[in-house]
Amino acid sequence: MYLKRYYDEEIWKEVELKSPFKEKFKLFVSNYGNLRKLTLETNLEISIKPSLTEGYPSFNLSVFSDQSESDKEYLFDARNKILDFKNEIRALNKQLKECDGKNADYYRILKEIEIKENLLDSFKKTYQKKYRKIENNRRHIFGTLVHRLVAISFVEKPTNEHKFVAHLDFDKLNNHHSNLKWMTSDENIKHQQNSPYVIKAKAIANINRPVRITRSKLTIHQVMLIKKQINEDVPLRKLAKRYKVSETQLLRIKRGINWSNIAPAK
Repeated sequence: MYLKRYYDEEIWKEVELKSPFKEKFKLFVSNYGNLRKLTLETNLEISIKPSLTEGYPSFNLSVFSDQSESDKEYLFDARNKILDFKNEIRALNKQLKECDGKNADYYRILKEIEIKENLLDSFKKTYQKKYRKIENNRRHIFGTLVHRLVAISFVEKPTNEHKFVAHLDFDKLNNHHSNLKWMTSDENIKHQQNSPYVIKAKAIANINRPVRITRSKLTIHQVMLIKKQINEDVPLRKLAKRYKVSETQLLRIKRGINWSNIAPAK
């Protein structure tokens, strides 16, 4: 069993970032699975507290590129137009207060205010929608799982076929380098079959399985082909459509819960 080793030295390495992130940040990862971020503009360095993605510690960096000249022009004009609407409404409200009783001018001005406010509301909605679109297009996100960063920096990768990083003790929170190993797809599938979570799921499935004889929708040959195509990263959605089964059933095959004794086709 691989456990967290707190008696060894914590080593930090810089993570290689690409543009536009490398112009804004420096990112460091340790063999303990800790992260630090240096913001270049302020020279401020902080520890990163990861969030969880399906139980795995993960994090992301986001940066905004500069606005285009056309976007700047639109936003400038739109903000001025909103300001004009507000000034017009303010002037009409002033006229309304100066009216001598609720006469014809009073109701005319009241109607103008209502029209202007409706136009302002409509224009602001259009502006906000356009503004969100501009900001979304400017935003660039770099996100990854912490254990992959640790493995890339501190764990030797035997071959290019070793694309998966597995936790040897099945603890997703234990990202110490000694607990991580690069595996091929086949190795990772076999490793996951020994996971206490998979074993527990199989036990529960066996307990709750109805006692009846039924024929599977899939043949052994089809399962062999499905496993081969899963290893080749064919999307489950496409396989579900091709073999007329649910994605849930394919996911159980992928995790080794169903058909665990059948090997992939060669």
